[in-house]
Amino acid sequence: MTLPIGDFFILIASHQQQQINTMKEETKPVNDKPLCLHLPLITKWFEMTSPEEKSEDYREITPHWIKRLVESVIDEHGNKDKPIGDYEEEDYYRFVFKKFEINKMTLGYPSNTEVAKIKNYEHKGIEIRTGKPEWGAKPDKLYFVIKHGVRIL
Repeated sequence: MTLPIGDFFILIASHQQQQINTMKEETKPVNDKPLCLHLPLITKWFEMTSPEEKSEDYREITPHWIKRLVESVIDEHGNKDKPIGDYEEEDYYRFVFKKFEINKMTLGYPSNTEVAKIKNYEHKGIEIRTGKPEWGAKPDKLYFVIKHGVRIL
């Protein structure tokens, strides 16, 4: 059966709309779970982490952490690009961070049943700046600073 040209274009448009709808479904969070940033820690930092004692964590600005924390990078024309590779210090202001809701702090890599080794905190944002040496930062070095809010039980 031959379709008239008008129907052919309708079929293409319908197929494109199905692809768009599929892409939208793939970007939705599974089961509407909050977006969680998992941060494994060693014992010293895990025990200190609390809103009163240690309310932020530091991660070096490396391609690995850029990929984990940065949603996009604004180019010189105002367009958003995917973060790829390493960036110079003068480019850091162009980062757009992912929208996390929870910082999941763990003592190493425990199973979900080892609740004593897991602390969840409200995610209060990410900044790029120096950190506090008493919390593990080297003086005058820039880090991703991950800020914690109240503990979520």
